[in-house]
Amino acid sequence: MSRTDNMIKRAIFCTLLILIASLKVMGTPYCDVRKFSIIDGLAANTISGIAQTPDRLMWFSTWNGISYYDGNSFHTFRDDADDIDLLSTNRFMGIYATDRNNVWCITAGRELYVYDTKQCTFAAVGNQINELYNIDLKVDKIYPIKRGNTWITTQNGNYLIRVHGLIRDGMNPEILKVGQDGLRSGYVWHIWSDKKKREWILTDKGTTIYHHHFSTPIPFKWVREVGDNIFLATVDGRLAVYDETNKLNMIPLPEGVTRINQLKNTGYQLLIATNLGLVIYNPRTFKTEVINVQSPGQPLAEVKNIYTDDFGMVWVFTDGMGVTLVNPKTSAKQWLFADQQDQMDRTTSDSFFITQDESKTLWIVPNGGTFSYFDRKTGKLVPYLLRSNSSGNYRVPTIGKHFLSDQGILWIAGTHDLTQVAFKNHTYRFNKLDNGEAEVRALCNTPEGYHWTGYSNGVVQVTDSKYQTVGYLAPGGQIVPNQVAFCPYPVFSIFWDTRGKMWIGTKGNGLYVRSHEGVSHYEHNPANKASLPHNDIYDVVADRHGRIWVATYGGGLALALEGKAGLFFYNSNNGMPWPKNNFEQTRRIFCTPTGEILVGTTDGLITFSDNFKNPQQIRFYKTQYILNDTTSLAANDVNFIMEHSNGTTFISQLGGILESIVNKKLLKDSLKTRYVKNINNNEGIVQSMIEDNAGCYCKWRNRKSILSENGLSERSDPFHKAG
Repeated sequence: MSRTDNMIKRAIFCTLLILIASLKVMGTPYCDVRKFSIIDGLAANTISGIAQTPDRLMWFSTWNGISYYDGNSFHTFRDDADDIDLLSTNRFMGIYATDRNNVWCITAGRELYVYDTKQCTFAAVGNQINELYNIDLKVDKIYPIKRGNTWITTQNGNYLIRVHGLIRDGMNPEILKVGQDGLRSGYVWHIWSDKKKREWILTDKGTTIYHHHFSTPIPFKWVREVGDNIFLATVDGRLAVYDETNKLNMIPLPEGVTRINQLKNTGYQLLIATNLGLVIYNPRTFKTEVINVQSPGQPLAEVKNIYTDDFGMVWVFTDGMGVTLVNPKTSAKQWLFADQQDQMDRTTSDSFFITQDESKTLWIVPNGGTFSYFDRKTGKLVPYLLRSNSSGNYRVPTIGKHFLSDQGILWIAGTHDLTQVAFKNHTYRFNKLDNGEAEVRALCNTPEGYHWTGYSNGVVQVTDSKYQTVGYLAPGGQIVPNQVAFCPYPVFSIFWDTRGKMWIGTKGNGLYVRSHEGVSHYEHNPANKASLPHNDIYDVVADRHGRIWVATYGGGLALALEGKAGLFFYNSNNGMPWPKNNFEQTRRIFCTPTGEILVGTTDGLITFSDNFKNPQQIRFYKTQYILNDTTSLAANDVNFIMEHSNGTTFISQLGGILESIVNKKLLKDSLKTRYVKNINNNEGIVQSMIEDNAGCYCKWRNRKSILSENGLSERSDPFHKAG
């Protein structure tokens, strides 16, 4: 093999390593998805509530107790049959965390309990309140707010309960009846504490501040604190501000605003979701602006939900399709949508879903679409297949009840399971196909700086030196802009020779050779012994003399030679002294700079010299597993071969073993091998190896490692999903 060809082959893998280092700021987002169930220690598969305590433990209420997850395992609490009954039932309907790391729970019978994490026991708080006030408490919702205060609303709406700390601490709960202390109704929309520690109670018949002189019959439903001002809004389109002088002032809105659905802010500006669209109020100039979010893709005007991201952009949902992205500084807007081609790959949401991860990647489910992320470079939503890394490629069809933890982890309660979604970022990017997904099976670089990628769906993609798609290889050999399949079979190998020809091997459809004259196709013909010995082509290389060798998976090794009518293939059918009856399934060919050629097969390793004039004179040497000989090849199924610059040759087998050849000279039978130390053979299969400036790069199925003279070190695997 010539040094030029050898360098080209190594560059296939080295380019990927360079890509990792050069594109760290251009990471590709992805999701690490795990599915949990009772098998993993969860109390039950039906999740009714999710909460997180300040100590970052995740709590789950289920139909058979409550569980917390500490990052490694689940711990469950419930009444057992042989214990003293503390609970009326193990079936819980909701769970709420306090800032003191305790969790409040509501049972199916609407009874109230608190799990005391210090005492590690349930407290029947509801029973104690019933005895104290002679009532029959049926809980509707729980509002844990700052400084240990917890508000409890009831189903009948006659009163509210306020608890400071826990009853065991000597703090009796307080009952606040309708008509008392400014409370106008027990049907609560929201209870909230501002930065001045005032506790606001918003009901359907008015708004009041607990233990404060302020009370108004205006039924504010929405509240937003912006600086020193507190903005309040009603469902029927009224807006007010409660300023730092403790005065409530009404704010006029544009004519036609009759409905308000939400309040948000970006900086000092107030964002209002209204029936006319997005209204932006500037409290410094007292001016309002209406942004109409209607578009051809989304004809509805009424805004139902608003989200502001870390870049100051506003995401606007209506009941129509998609989502509208608004720049509040310029009022520019863009309608966005994304969906999967295969409806089975979709992840929809029962409510408006949008969030940002720690890398500031925005994840969203546009109305009527699928789970996606926003590519800020292209300004488009990219659909993402939310699929578990385990559990048989379990897909997440719907985001129903969900919770985003302080660590930025999304928890989704399914119908009969719990899913954890960790948002992550690859320190490189994928060169994806324009349409669909497929495994990458072949890579090749050309001296002009182009990168050729072969996929399992028969597509050959060509990218430039900046990894931007140039086009796709058409069946006729042309590079076309739109994605087409080069052939109907998987492309398993691509090789560029020094004469400018591109050799493309397929699994099942033989060999293609692209040159300036066009594309030639070569297949196995049982009637022609000089044809390809098999149509499964796993590797194509050139030796140092420029001769082309082809590894077929079923017909052994073949040498491509030029004839009067074109190429013919010298193989075991027409005179090549290739070992008979075995070694027909060849995977890998490696040519050393000194002229030795190593061929990996399912029956062992073959070595021979490229120093010959007549192929019939080639002598092939065999190395195979020998029973009870620890110095022989550990397994016959050779998967990959690589020679280090220090002269050591490494061999990986599909049994997960990595070995080095002990012998200095490779041209002999039964070469001696030894295990590479510090490798756990249970980790999987070494799929590929390449030498970089620091050592040998080993690619496992699920991880990568750096193998050097000092041992083995592990790194996360960026190539786990190709294409």
